[in-house]
Order: sequence, then C-alpha cells, then structure tokens
Amino acid sequence: MNTTATTSAEERVARTAASASGPVVIGLGSPLLTDDTVGLRVVEALQQGGETEFPGVTFTCLHNVGLELLDELDGHAAALFVDCIRTDSAAPGHCHELCMDDLQHTVQSRLVDSHGLSLATIVAMGARMGYRLPTDIRILGIEGRRLYEFAEEPTPEVRAGMGACIERARGILRQWSQGPVQTSLRQDTGSV
Repeated sequence: MNTTATTSAEERVARTAASASGPVVIGLGSPLLTDDTVGLRVVEALQQGGETEFPGVTFTCLHNVGLELLDELDGHAAALFVDCIRTDSAAPGHCHELCMDDLQHTVQSRLVDSHGLSLATIVAMGARMGYRLPTDIRILGIEGRRLYEFAEEPTPEVRAGMGACIERARGILRQWSQGPVQTSLRQDTGSV
C-alpha cells in the first residue's frame, strides 16, 4: 500500500471539507476551432452579471481537459459543464442536457488512449483518488458540426442556439440557488 498517496488523499479530503464551496460552471473548448468555441462563449456570457445574479458560483473556462479538471471540481457542491457535442441526431445549435449517468459508457478501461481521458473517466478516477467531487454534475452539450476548422467564432447555426443554452444554464443555477445542493460530495464510487 502506498502510504504517501493515502496521506495526500486524506489531506485533500480534510482541506476540501473545510472549504467546500458552491457550484462551479466550466466552459470547455478551443478558442480557435469554430463550433468548439461555443462552450467558452456560453460561460463567458453567463459570467457577465452571473456573479451578482448567482453569488457563490464559480465560473471558469478550460481549453484542455485532463486530470487537472479534478482540481477545478474538488470541493464544489455541484458542477455544470458547457461544451460542444456532435451526436448527428439534432440540428446544429440544439442544446442537449446530460448527466453523468449518460456518460458511463465512456468510462475507459485503459488509463490513456489516443484521445485522452473522457469526463466520466476523470470523475471515476478522481473519486478513487479521494477527491471530493460534486454529486450533481450536469452537462449542456451544444450540437455542432464544424469542430476542426480554424475560426474564433462558432457557425451561425450554433451561435443562434447559444441563447437557449444560456437560459437552460440559468435555469439550472436558479434551481441550485433555491434549495440546498446536496452537499455530501462524491467519493470512491467504484473502480476505473
């Protein structure tokens, strides 16, 4: 048994228990790849005025998603991710609402593959490593089509869907602010 890892996990649990905070809203995407910019744009729009409308909510944007995401989630009561998604089952700009259960099929049996780590894998690993993760994690995925072309703005169809996604995110934040978000944070929920 690696006592160094156990000690650091125990220290992390103690630290986050003392400083558990409200929800976090995380925009994911690349600022240079057309429709993939939409998660960042939505969170930037939410942040404008959102800090006064939703006190206690942390807003952040990430361009790369790996294990460092665990530090962004650690100790928060709830998390909302906003990202571009491509399902080919809806029109560009459609806002899908997902929860972690919807992503369980993406938990990887290998630690790393050529595409990196999925959100479900990162959360499962974090739980095993002793991070205190939100029990309410939701994902707003905006349907995109042009994910790999260089441009700093989403396509017109995706841009048109941003308003509905922003309102859906505000609805989730209002729901969390009206009643207590379940504050028992997720730990060791299973194997990776």
